[in-house]
This record gives sequence, structure tokens and C-alpha cells, in this order.
Amino acid sequence: MNGVFLAGASGIEYFYTPYLFSEAHWHPDPANYAFAHPDESGAWHLVYIGETANLLGRMRTHAQWEAAQRLGCTHVLVNLNPDGVRGRRVQERDLIARYRPVLNTLLLREAKPRVRRMGYYPGG
Repeated sequence: MNGVFLAGASGIEYFYTPYLFSEAHWHPDPANYAFAHPDESGAWHLVYIGETANLLGRMRTHAQWEAAQRLGCTHVLVNLNPDGVRGRRVQERDLIARYRPVLNTLLLREAKPRVRRMGYYPGG
């Protein structure tokens, strides 16, 4: 099967299968996915990375697909992932941390450090 391994920031590699967006017959499977386009050398450029419990429903009305097309995307790279929402989100964040796709603006924001509080703090 033709595909590509995408390595996350953690060093873990995930296998993705490329599909032409216009020719794909989506199924209601849980998956991680990336909107991408290959360059002349065959390397993939990722502009959006996501996860879904239902690939069919997500691809029908994806808000980022038009923006991805304007950036040259023709393909969706798909990793079928039945590991549940937590497993898919771990993979999604791992790949976003490595590739920093331009359309993942919400997940690319710098996380604010949380202050750890212990003990009793009376309100008032």
C-alpha cells in the first residue's frame, strides 16, 4: 500500500495514506488526517492537521478545506485511528508540534503556564 510516514515531535512515526480530496470515497471511520500537497521532489507539505470520530461527516463540510486549496492542497493524508479521542488528539498535537501547519492557528498558540495551587484559598 502506498503511503507516507509522518514523524511527530516525539519521534513517533505514523503511517498515512494519501487520497485526492476530489476522488475520495470517505467512510465514517475514526481517523487523523492532514491537508497536504506534494512538491516536485515528492515531499509532503502539511497545511492543516486534524482528528475526527467520523471522517465522512468531517470531510463533507470541513471549514479549512477551501483555505487549504488556496494554499495548493490536493490531498488528504489519512491515518485510520480507532484509539479513541484521546489517542487521536495525542497524535494530532504531536504532528502539529513538529510540522506547525499554517491553518492550525488555534492549536499553535503558545500555551500559558498554569500556576499550581495547593491548600485552602477562601473566596470573598
